[in-house]
Amino acid sequence: MLDRLSLKLVVAIAIAGSAGALAAGLLLDVGSFVENLLAELIGVFLSIALAVLVVDKVVERERERRWDLVSVPIIHTLRFALMRTGMEAFLRLPPPRPPNADPYTLGVLAPDRLAGALEKLALKVREEKPGFTDEGELVDRIRPHLELIRSAAMPQLLAIGRRDLLAPLAIVDKTFQDLEHTVWIEQRMGSLNDFNGSLGQLLDATAEVVKAVDAEAA
Repeated sequence: MLDRLSLKLVVAIAIAGSAGALAAGLLLDVGSFVENLLAELIGVFLSIALAVLVVDKVVERERERRWDLVSVPIIHTLRFALMRTGMEAFLRLPPPRPPNADPYTLGVLAPDRLAGALEKLALKVREEKPGFTDEGELVDRIRPHLELIRSAAMPQLLAIGRRDLLAPLAIVDKTFQDLEHTVWIEQRMGSLNDFNGSLGQLLDATAEVVKAVDAEAA
């Protein structure tokens, strides 16, 4: 399978061949070789450029082929895991809960509004005072949904080189670790940290992933 290593190998072979030809020409016939050196160098550089373009095109086609094979299940996994993550927070809001911040209902009935629902939920969570009374339980309920993304989606995205989706997912993972740390600190030192703010950051990060997934599916 062609990849970046193959590309580097092509370039290395071209450079080595050019160096060998240069050494041989200088040893055999300095005068005539120097006259044709410029033309030879131009030919070498053109060959390298052509090889790079061809290999890049083949690698891109292979990446697209692999993505086509797994895109539907990966997108399905991401959307539903993030939808359930948001729903865990939504259900812990006191009633009446804002319907435009309901990630599950909007995610099922109007999938294109899921990202907006998560963003509105993040705002609502930040406004909620006092904070949630079951912070540790909420984090425990969110964790399996993100573990599903780590185990089922991220390895496949890494294997096919979809860094455009991996980058926002890495931010989700980081914000969840920050949320866990916030709970750990509050359980030991009291309300010294802003749990609602950390949860809002996590929900904003999930919304960014949904936007990236929607753009990919469009």
